[in-house]
Amino acid sequence: MIMTGIIAILYLKIWESFILIMGPCLVMIILFPYFQNNPEIVLINQINLFIYDIVLWFFALGLFKIRLKTMLLDHDLILKNQELEYLVKTDSMTNLYNHQAILDFLSEEMQRSERNEQALSIILLDIDDFKRINDQFGHQVGDEVLISLSKIIKHSLRSIDRVGRYGGEEFLILLPNTNLNAGRLYALRLQSLIRNYKLPNEENLTLSGGLAEYTGESIDELIKQADQLLYRAKKSGKDQIISQ
Repeated sequence: MIMTGIIAILYLKIWESFILIMGPCLVMIILFPYFQNNPEIVLINQINLFIYDIVLWFFALGLFKIRLKTMLLDHDLILKNQELEYLVKTDSMTNLYNHQAILDFLSEEMQRSERNEQALSIILLDIDDFKRINDQFGHQVGDEVLISLSKIIKHSLRSIDRVGRYGGEEFLILLPNTNLNAGRLYALRLQSLIRNYKLPNEENLTLSGGLAEYTGESIDELIKQADQLLYRAKKSGKDQIISQ
């Protein structure tokens, strides 16, 4: 009974429970003759003990199967929850964070920036003449541009940076521990990478953007600053990222 309780609590594996049950059983079967002189009683006790231990082992086996099934169900539930969380936070086309997810991360980074007194910059990007790309080459090419651009931006970032599809052909990049000067250097490098991407007519793809540093304002105010700088970049000839 003690062995059964141990097995029920620990949910031992099949071979572990077999050893735990049959080990003491064999010891007791061997020792029975030393405590009982009647051979018939010894044999009966040995047979009963062996049968009892076999029953216990099958009981332990049942516990293990229940535990294994529960573990598989829990694992499947975890995977489904992870998949659901991924779908909720991810833009289906670009596999970047979607609008709400990137804003949630921005809120977290702003709080971390205040708490640790560290710089935080954001870049709001927009593909130049994207409507013309769709009109001239078709929406399929436009989608390919979005997907390829997303990969380029994602690979250009550090592990602590994040990027999301803010909407349409707009992207929002979060740069923790980054002031304006460091943000400008990153923007120049990103522009250089983007210009290497060729459209079907061999034209270079270009971006316009606004780079803003967080100084204690609200999310809406910070994004508004970046958006205004983006608007200036568009009006000033495009293919540039303007900072504060």
